[in-house]
Amino acid sequence: MKKLTASVLGLDFFDEGEMDELLEKAVIQNGTVTFYFKDGHTEIRTYQERKRGYHHSKAYRAYMRELMQFAKNGDPESKAKAMELKKEWKRDDNRWQRQ
Repeated sequence: MKKLTASVLGLDFFDEGEMDELLEKAVIQNGTVTFYFKDGHTEIRTYQERKRGYHHSKAYRAYMRELMQFAKNGDPESKAKAMELKKEWKRDDNRWQRQ
């Protein structure tokens, strides 16, 4: 958002003081930002928020799917299988993080 605001203001870098001096407000709605300037004009730009976090490996996603299947069953046998699966992954020293 700071990069977009700096771009609209014609700045190389975001400057909060400059923003306060020039902008009345900015409204984010449905993937667009409407910038309302104090001189009366507006500018509309598209805005897509970045996803936070990190991507899990295919192996880890498969592990979690299998684990959740055992958890959904809720019976003692499934619980034992889930615990065994967890031990296997711990024994492999979190191999999903290295992929």
